[in-house]
Amino acid sequence: MGSGVSYPQKSDEAMLDFVRAAYAKVIKKGFEVICRDYQDYLVGWWFSQGRDKSRTGSRCTWFLDYRKGTSAKHASWTEPDAVSVQQNMKQAHAQWTHFQYDFGWFRQELLMVQNDADALYDLMASRRVSEQVGAMEDELEPKVWTAPTDEADAEDNPMGIPFWVQKNKTTGITGGWNGGDPSGFTNGAGGITVASAPGWNNYTGAYTAISNEDLIKILRRAMYKLRFKAPGILGKDIPKERMNTHLLMGLEMQLDLVDVAKNNNDRLGWDLGKGDMETKFYGHGLEIVPYLDNDTDNPIYLIDYNTLFPITLKGDRFRESKPKIDDKNHNCYVVFTDLTYQYVCTNRKRNGVICSV
Repeated sequence: MGSGVSYPQKSDEAMLDFVRAAYAKVIKKGFEVICRDYQDYLVGWWFSQGRDKSRTGSRCTWFLDYRKGTSAKHASWTEPDAVSVQQNMKQAHAQWTHFQYDFGWFRQELLMVQNDADALYDLMASRRVSEQVGAMEDELEPKVWTAPTDEADAEDNPMGIPFWVQKNKTTGITGGWNGGDPSGFTNGAGGITVASAPGWNNYTGAYTAISNEDLIKILRRAMYKLRFKAPGILGKDIPKERMNTHLLMGLEMQLDLVDVAKNNNDRLGWDLGKGDMETKFYGHGLEIVPYLDNDTDNPIYLIDYNTLFPITLKGDRFRESKPKIDDKNHNCYVVFTDLTYQYVCTNRKRNGVICSV
C-alpha cells in the first residue's frame, strides 16, 4: 500500500481552545428571535433585577413570630407581678430545587464558519439564546405559576406562587385570610400548618362578575386588608413593613379592568392614565403575566415582593460552565448552566389571590 496523504488537523485540545476563545467573544447578535411565545416574564424580571436573595445551608429557613403576648393588662401598681413567658416563634423551611439547561455546537459546523467571525459568533449566540428562551418559557415561567402536588413532587419542582398563595372560592365578596395548607402537604406550607400558627394564611376572595359591585369591591377591600402598618410606638422593634404589592393577572383580565376604569371616569380610587398600560388601581399597575391567560379561574394575584421572592444557593446562581467536550459525543462542544433555588414566602398574610367562582 502507498503512503497516505496527511492533512493538517486541529487536535481535540486545539479545537476546544478555539471554541472557548470564540465563545468568550460572543457579542454581536446578527439575528432575530421569533421563537418566543410570551411578551414578558416574571421570573426573568425577578432575577435580572436582583430580587432573589442568596443563602447557604442544606435548606432555606426563616422565623415567624406567630403568637401575641398575653401579659398586658390595666392594674394597680401595687398588684404582684405574674410574669408570662410563652413560646412565640416557629421556624419555617423550604428545600432546594435544582434547574439546568445546556447548549452546544458540533465540531463540523464550527469548522464550516471558522473563517467568518460574524457567522461563527451568530451560530454560537443563537444556540445559546434558543436554549435560554426554551428554559424560560417551558420551565422557569410555568413552574413559578404551579405548585408541587406533594413532598415527593417538591423534590424536583419548585414551590411556586400558587403553593404559597392558595385560592379559596368560598370566601366570596367579603374576602378573608382563608388561603390554607397546600394540598398534599400535611405539615403545611414551609412545614407549618395554619392550625398550629393562626395568621399563616394568605388573603382570598372570589367574584362572579367584573363590576364595581363585585370584583372591584373585593379588590378594594383586599388592598386595604393587606396594608399592614406597625404601631408607631413599636416602629423600631417590628421589622420594617413597606407595602410592595403587585397586581398580577392575565391579558384579558387587564383589558376588562381597563374598561371598568374608563367607564368609572376615574372614580373609586382609580388613577386613569392615557392608555391601557397606564391604568392603575390605588397607585398599583395592572401587570400582565402571559402565563396566567392559561388559568381558567381568571385570577388576580396580589403579591408582596418583599415577602415572596426567589432564594438562590450561594455559588450556584445560573452558573455557566466553560465549553467542554461532550462525554457522550466527541464531536460536540457543550456549555451547562445550573441554578439551585427555591421560591419562599416569609409572610403569607401579606399576599392574596382573587379568583372567579
